[in-house]
Amino acid sequence: MTRYTLEEQETILRYDRASDDLHVYTASPPEAAKWKRLGYPLKELSPHSWVAIVPKACLRPLRRLVGGQVPKRRATGRGFIRGQTQAVQPGSEQQSPRAPALDIPERKRTTIDPSEGV
Repeated sequence: MTRYTLEEQETILRYDRASDDLHVYTASPPEAAKWKRLGYPLKELSPHSWVAIVPKACLRPLRRLVGGQVPKRRATGRGFIRGQTQAVQPGSEQQSPRAPALDIPERKRTTIDPSEGV
């Protein structure tokens, strides 16, 4: 089996303003595997090249450069940050700041006696 150098394992994304299609080509097996997982309709041209035509919306927007570098994204959501996580002990009084404690009275449970009839 022929092994290609990293330079030969190119990936090309082509689109134009006249069409809503994005033409993708790769000679990189890991890139082809990723596209297959994403559901792209890959067609194998040879043992080491794949093509697909997908909607142009699959292409993510371009990122801004700051000083010639791509800036790191700020953390969003409620994910874990190394060194800033704390274990919450079961039964502790700590509550999430987004979920305030509600004072809801406990409901009375009623049972239906099948011998009484409806």
